[in-house]
Amino acid sequence: MHFARTHPECCHNQRPSLELRLRNEDQMQTSQVAYSLFDVDKWTRAMWRATLFMSHRDPQVPPCLGIAFENGELGKEVFRELRNVIGDDDTFDELQISIIEGDIPGEEPGYSVHVFSEPDNTAKRIGKPPLLGDITIASKVHRMNPHAGSPYLPQFKLDFARHGRYLLIPATFDSRSETAIPHIELSIGKHHVRLRHASEIGPDDVDAYVVYGDVASRYVQ
Repeated sequence: MHFARTHPECCHNQRPSLELRLRNEDQMQTSQVAYSLFDVDKWTRAMWRATLFMSHRDPQVPPCLGIAFENGELGKEVFRELRNVIGDDDTFDELQISIIEGDIPGEEPGYSVHVFSEPDNTAKRIGKPPLLGDITIASKVHRMNPHAGSPYLPQFKLDFARHGRYLLIPATFDSRSETAIPHIELSIGKHHVRLRHASEIGPDDVDAYVVYGDVASRYVQ
């Protein structure tokens, strides 16, 4: 497939992975369960350096959202493992993506991309009841600082609204040229994305870490 060439929007600030503790109030005494669809350590070592958005010249083809890793080979391995778990189409939205616009204290203007797993949706796919008790969910957050008037995110939002789906892909980031090579052969079809504004996110929200940092202690007693 031939996608329009775009430059990824580089991130200058990357927060470390979050272990977000979610409390099920009806199961206060159950033990904690650690959960992640992706290998957090491998994702960290692959070094998420940029996010790119791609539109196809054929309007029938959905857009791409790319995670550009400095270590592209390791990033591709992360995606291969994800595809082995959820397949090439994430119909149950087990891997969740939030794009959060708006000002965040201590951050440069831009938006943040939040990637995390949703264990209840995995439970639905495999026909099991939801996990109960304290759940530790690993996530990744990347702050993007595009130049004013950057067209890439607005175009992605238009493309997604038209298609109702997109392809999540890995890419290899070249820091010298600030470009990325997409690896569309490892795409995962996505049907949902959270398009949010920082002002609507409270400290007990699943995206709270993006705005407040490590706020687990505020809502886990």
